[in-house]
Amino acid sequence: MFEPGESLLEFAGRIAMTDPNAIPPAGGPRILAVDDATAMLRLLWRVLEQRGFAVDTAGDHSTALAMAGRGDYQLILLDMHMPGVSLRETVDGFKAALPDTPVLLMTGDADASLIEEARALGAYGPIMKPIDMAELEETIRRLMRRR
Repeated sequence: MFEPGESLLEFAGRIAMTDPNAIPPAGGPRILAVDDATAMLRLLWRVLEQRGFAVDTAGDHSTALAMAGRGDYQLILLDMHMPGVSLRETVDGFKAALPDTPVLLMTGDADASLIEEARALGAYGPIMKPIDMAELEETIRRLMRRR
């Protein structure tokens, strides 16, 4: 059901957030976007789907790892600061579930030691928030070509 003042695109994004199977995915490469901020997930879903990617979203660590275990993703787009779990635990979980899938990090915090740790774990990035969507798309496509 539409919320008052909600656009069709906002409605579609909200439904996709609660039921990833409710809207058929785009035909492009599959991405799993993981962030605890619902607004960020909606934005990523909307923009990346418009650019030809099939995007699933998860708002917490355990849901994301369960989806990774069931999905055939070409890229994981991950917020570096997920509540209740370390960056190492999250990246290691994705690497175990999808060992050949690149993990691209996003953050609003330019903590050099955390970025260095992430790269040592085999993750890419980070893409800084607020996200430049053209830079994000270029980075995603570059990482997918490496695969």
